[in-house]
Amino acid sequence: MTLQGLALWRLSLLLRDFDAVNERYQGLNAMVGQGLRPRLRHLNLPQTIPGIARSSAHGNFGERASDTAKAFPDAAGLGAWAGGCPGNDESAGKRRSARVCKETAPLRSNLAECASGAARSPDSQIHG
Repeated sequence: MTLQGLALWRLSLLLRDFDAVNERYQGLNAMVGQGLRPRLRHLNLPQTIPGIARSSAHGNFGERASDTAKAFPDAAGLGAWAGGCPGNDESAGKRRSARVCKETAPLRSNLAECASGAARSPDSQIHG
């Protein structure tokens, strides 16, 4: 077998592997979409905000409580739970630790990535 024939053979194997992985991804994506169908309204609403795409909305939704409206009555409550505002614990001139919770790191990083995307979007209010 020539070098060119070997390269074509390897490329065909890679393309077959890519097609198989892509097919599994499409099936998984369909299953997730079907499972989230009852909450589709809650997923579509964040996508109206600049910087939040479909995948970010799904990631944020997976990190929050199932009934977010009851758990977090306002945006400040959700931001505090996500660790976006660690607080200021000071009494009698002494500062105590204001570390944020490590469990919400995936949500916090997802929200930071969305904010970064919104800052780069030319039609966003925070574009800079």
